[in-house]
Amino acid sequence: MRFQNYLKNLSENEYVNNESPICMWGLENILNKMYLEIKEKHNSSMLKLISSELGVKSQNCRAFYHWIKDGVPIPISKFLKLVELWRITCKKSSKDASMIIQKAFTTVDYFSTKRGKKAKLPKVMTLELAYLIGFISGDGHLLDPIKEKKRTGYFEFRLKITDEKEYVLKNYVNTYLKKIFDLNFNIYKYKNRNAYEYYITSKVLFLFLNKIVGLPEGKKGGRLHIPKIILNSNSKIKSSYLKGFFDSDGFVTTNKKVGFNLGKTEKPLLKEINLLFNQLEINTRKITETKGWEPSISWGSLYSFIDRISSNNPEKLIKLNNLREGLMPHANQKI
Repeated sequence: MRFQNYLKNLSENEYVNNESPICMWGLENILNKMYLEIKEKHNSSMLKLISSELGVKSQNCRAFYHWIKDGVPIPISKFLKLVELWRITCKKSSKDASMIIQKAFTTVDYFSTKRGKKAKLPKVMTLELAYLIGFISGDGHLLDPIKEKKRTGYFEFRLKITDEKEYVLKNYVNTYLKKIFDLNFNIYKYKNRNAYEYYITSKVLFLFLNKIVGLPEGKKGGRLHIPKIILNSNSKIKSSYLKGFFDSDGFVTTNKKVGFNLGKTEKPLLKEINLLFNQLEINTRKITETKGWEPSISWGSLYSFIDRISSNNPEKLIKLNNLREGLMPHANQKI
């Protein structure tokens, strides 16, 4: 499943302004081609044209020439204005402009703010990304930049993931995040609790997870949903998302109960989780509510869950494998 072109979503939102725009790397060829075509059609001063249409204030439009010659990243908003200038000046169609924007989207791999760290953003939903989204949905948290600005005076765009198992954070979460986004993350152990926190500050990553994937910023209670791109993907992607969610918020009990711990405000998410299991032909038990909601897998579908979802958490995997051995004679039994 491919992501739709998300350049405008990265460029036009409440967290982006002229001081800290999201920029694209590696578009010199496309930019230079448009520039030469505009120059051929425009008889007057190119400097005045570029300055007025793109809002480039630097003397002699040096910033623009750095974009097309020196590999300096161009703000997405400036690129879109250049495409519109190219369309009008060279008498191109709206379809031509859309094709250029789509070509830029498929060409560019890395994004950043003007002075921030580069991040690689995916164009396709993969098993690793689906797992990460599931894990972050359970044990992850996007800080609310507005609240951080009120508290500290500065926007902070941070992803935090907390888990008891350092092994899972290092060998799966960290590995997948590094592979997909090419970012370095930090990890530390809490002093007063048996847990680890994994975090990264990156505006590009934050906007991707929040604006493109659809994970909420701030408190998740009652606001978390399974992303549409997961719901519209194939069964392997759905299974990988559930695997990540299970590794963060799932449980296996001694009485052979397999399920998820969800807070009392998560009933909308609960319905979506059950829908996803139904699409995978994995049945769930009638929902029980204790301190929160506990969706669990029906006895007759436990074998399918272990076979198709499983876990990357060593302790949970051992429990699931032990459970599988006990289920073998009863694999077709249903409750």
